[in-house]
Amino acid sequence: MRRLSTLLAIVLFVLLQNTRSFADGIDAVSEHLLSASYNGVILKLKTNIGEVKIQPLTSTIIRVSRDESSIRTDAVVLRPEKIKSVYREKPDCLLFVTDSLTIRIFRNPFQIEYKVKRTGRTLLSETGFARDKDRKSILFRLQKEEQITGGGERAISLNRRGKLLKLFNEPHWGYGYGEETLNFSIPYFISDNGYGLFFDNSSLGYADLGKTDAEVMKLSATGGSMDYYILYSPTVKGLVREWTHLTGRQPLPSRWVFGNIQSRFGYKSQEETMEMARKIRGAGYPLDAIVLDLYWFGRAKEDWRMGDLDWDKNYWPSPEKMIGDLKKEGVKTILITEPFILKTSKTAANALQKNAVALDSLGNPGLIKDFYFGPAYLLDLFGGKAQDWFWNYYDKQIKIGVAGWWGDLGEPERHPSFLRHLNGKAWDVHNIYGQYWNKMISEKYKANYPAQRVFHLNRSGFAGSQRYGIFPWSGDVGRSWNGLKAQIPIMTIMGLSGIPYMHSDLGGFAAGVKDEELYTRWLQMGVFNPVFRPHGESIPSEPIFFNDTTQRIVKEYIRLRYRMVPYNYSIARNHNLTGDPLVRSLYWETSRKADFSNMDCYFWGDNLLVFPIYEKGQKFKKVFIPQGKWFNFTTDKIIEGGDTLMVSTSPEELPVLVKAGSFIPMTTPLSDMDQYNSNEYVVHYYADNSVAKSSFTIYEDDGKDARAMAKETYEIITLKCKTNPDKLQFLLQSNGGNYPGKPVSRSITLVLHHAQGKKIVVNGKTIRNIPFEQEKHSILRYVNYEEKPQVLKFNWNGKELN
Repeated sequence: MRRLSTLLAIVLFVLLQNTRSFADGIDAVSEHLLSASYNGVILKLKTNIGEVKIQPLTSTIIRVSRDESSIRTDAVVLRPEKIKSVYREKPDCLLFVTDSLTIRIFRNPFQIEYKVKRTGRTLLSETGFARDKDRKSILFRLQKEEQITGGGERAISLNRRGKLLKLFNEPHWGYGYGEETLNFSIPYFISDNGYGLFFDNSSLGYADLGKTDAEVMKLSATGGSMDYYILYSPTVKGLVREWTHLTGRQPLPSRWVFGNIQSRFGYKSQEETMEMARKIRGAGYPLDAIVLDLYWFGRAKEDWRMGDLDWDKNYWPSPEKMIGDLKKEGVKTILITEPFILKTSKTAANALQKNAVALDSLGNPGLIKDFYFGPAYLLDLFGGKAQDWFWNYYDKQIKIGVAGWWGDLGEPERHPSFLRHLNGKAWDVHNIYGQYWNKMISEKYKANYPAQRVFHLNRSGFAGSQRYGIFPWSGDVGRSWNGLKAQIPIMTIMGLSGIPYMHSDLGGFAAGVKDEELYTRWLQMGVFNPVFRPHGESIPSEPIFFNDTTQRIVKEYIRLRYRMVPYNYSIARNHNLTGDPLVRSLYWETSRKADFSNMDCYFWGDNLLVFPIYEKGQKFKKVFIPQGKWFNFTTDKIIEGGDTLMVSTSPEELPVLVKAGSFIPMTTPLSDMDQYNSNEYVVHYYADNSVAKSSFTIYEDDGKDARAMAKETYEIITLKCKTNPDKLQFLLQSNGGNYPGKPVSRSITLVLHHAQGKKIVVNGKTIRNIPFEQEKHSILRYVNYEEKPQVLKFNWNGKELN
C-alpha cells in the first residue's frame, strides 16, 4: 500500500510538472501588420509571422483564422450570411464594422479589439500569438471583474476564471465535485462581459483562464488550426442561441426518452432481464426502457468478449422474442457498444481484413497492449470502412427491434499517442473521436431508417455533437454526496454549451455504500433532468431494492415525471427551435453578476426552479430567490422573491418553486409513454395579479417520427391567460395541425392555484368549478396544499368548448 501511494505521488508530480510546463513560459512573439486586403467578405491581414483572416458569419458572430488556406471544422455548420459591413483604414488602426460589432486592428503591435458598436464597450482583445516546438497559443486580455464559464463537462465552480483547464476528453472513475477534467471537453467559453469565445481546435490543449496571469486568457493546442469565433449578445440566453445557431441544435427525441430508463451493470441473461422488467412494473413503477450492459455479448471479467457485438446465446437464447415481449409491455431495449475490438474477439480478424482499425506509426494495425479489458484494436471511425463495418452490427440488432444505443468508452478511454487515424495522429483528433461516432450513428439512421429518431447515449463528443442526437451521461460518477453535487455544474454548463441532454447515473455509479437518503435525493433531482436513468455497479440501481419509505417517495416522483410529459416534451421542442437548454443556470434568468456562480438551483424550462439537496441530513437550505412571486410546487405556499431565504428540505419533498403566471401542462398517470395520446390534460396555472399576461406553448406529434417537423405533422396548442383583479381570462388555441393518433377532442382539467374569488372565463365561456381531489389534482399525492386550488373541467376539440 505504501509503495502504491508513493507511485501515485510520483505520477501526480509528473503530471503537474507537465501541466505547468505546458501552461507557463509562453510569451507572445513580436507581431506587426504588413498589409491588408478586403474582398467584401473576408478581411485578410498579413503580418510578419503569417496571415490572419477575419470573416463575419453574421453581424454578431466573427470567425478569425490563422495560417490556414482553407478552413476545416467539425463543429460549425453555419454558413456566412449576407450582412452589411464597412471597412476603412486609419493611420493607427484598421476598422471593420458590422451592424453589431466594431473590430479595431492595431498595426504595431498587432492586436485585434472587439467592441459593441452601439455603446463602444470593449468585449475582448486578442493581444498576441505564440508558437514553439510543442504548441501554439492565442492570448486575450481579460477585464478586471470579468467572470468566465464553459469548457465543457467539469465538476467545478461555474466561474472558471483563474483555472487552467485541460482540453482533452478523459474518464475518471468514481469522481466527485472538484474533478476539473472529464469525458466531454468543449473549448467554448462564456463571459459575463457579453461575449462567447470558441476555440475551434480538437487537439490536446489547454485553456488558461487567468491562472498564470490574472489578466490573460491563453488558448493553446499541440496541433490543428488556430481558429476562433467571437459571439456577441448582452445576455447569456442570447449567447446560447447564437452558439447553437453556429453549431446546430438537437433534434427532438422520441417521447419515450422522457420516461424511466432502467439500467445497471448489468443484467446477465434474458431470464433476469424479463424478470426485472416484470418486478418493476409489478411494484407499480412506470418503465419505458431497459439497458443491457456488456453481458449481452460477454461475461465481464470472466470473459469480456468486447468487440463480439453479438448475443451470447448461452444466456440470451431468443433475443428477438425477448425484445418483442418487452415491446408489447411498452419497454424498449437499449444495447451497449464500444469502439474497441479485443485481439481475442471473434470479429478481430475481419476488422483487420476490412482495414477498419487505427494503425501504428509503421502502418500496421495498432494493438493497444495495456487496455484494461485486454489487448485491443480501436476502430478508425474517421473512415468509411470502419463506419460501414461497425454499422453492420448495429443494423442487425435494429432489424430485430433494438430501440436505442449506449456508446461507451468513446473518449476514447485508451488512446495512445502512437495510433494513427485517417485524419491525423491520435492526440490531434482525440477530442472529435466521439463526434465522428455520434455523426456515424446519426447519418446511418437517416440513410437507412429515416423515420426513426436516434437515441444514442455517449459520454464523449465535441462542440456540435448535439445535432447528431446524442444523450451524454456524465461518466462513472462516485456514489456519494460529492458525486451528486458535481451534477449541477455539469448539467448547467453543458446546457449553455449546446448539449441539452446531459444527465447522470442516478443514484451514483461507482464505489460507495447503499444510502437510502442519497438515492432518494438523486432520483428526486433526476425527475427534473433531461434523462431519467438509474444506473450503478455492485449495488442495485432499481428502486424495488430499497426500503418502503424510499420506494414510496421515489415512486411518487417517477409518476410525476410521467404526468409532466406535455411540459417536458414541449421544452424539448423549444430547444430544437431556439437552442434554449432544458437545464438553465440561475444567471440565465437574472443576469445578476452575483448569480454567475450560483449552484444552489437551476431552472427546468422557463417555469420551474429546482433546488437539489446534495448534503446528507440537510433540513434547511439557504437560497436566493429571484425577484417576483413564487409558489412552492408541492405545497402551494407563496414566496416573495428578491431575497435570500431558508427553505425547508423535508425528505419527502425536493424544493421546487413555480414562477407566478406559469402554466404547467400535465397528463393523467401512465405506465409507459406508449400510452400517451394527449386526450387528457391536467393544466396547472399559478395565478397572481403581478402577472398581467402569460402563455405556454404545448407541442404535440406522434412522439416518434423523425420527419414530423419537416412534414408538418404536428399540432401547436397555445395556452394564454389575462389577469384582472376580479377575473382570469383563458384562451386556448390550436394551429389545427394534424398527426397520427391525434384525438378528436380533449378533456381538460384546469387546476387554478391562488385564484379564489376570481371569475374564470375560458374562450369566452364561464366555467363552473368541480370538487378538488387530492389523488387527481395535487402534485404529490402525499403532500397537502395549504389552500385547495379551484378545479374546472371541460372538453375542447381545438376550436370550441363542449
